[in-house]
Amino acid sequence: LGNGISFLIFAGIVAELPTSLSRFVSTWDPSQFFTYLLFLIVAIVTIVGVVFVNDGQRIIRYALPRPAYPTLRRRRPFRCNMR
Repeated sequence: LGNGISFLIFAGIVAELPTSLSRFVSTWDPSQFFTYLLFLIVAIVTIVGVVFVNDGQRIIRYALPRPAYPTLRRRRPFRCNMR
């Protein structure tokens, strides 16, 4: 499983999007506004959380045995979400 299956899943979601949106508009209930708003807020918070975790870095400090390069930074950023 590689990028091909991800592309197929994405294509399936995009293909169903017009049908889902038309179904959502046709079944709109104004009394459920706060439920829709809560769902939208949870979706946005989830996306922001995934982006935050995916882009996370941790700075690791290290010491060299001798100062061969005095201008060399002694810190290295490591990705937290390495594969």
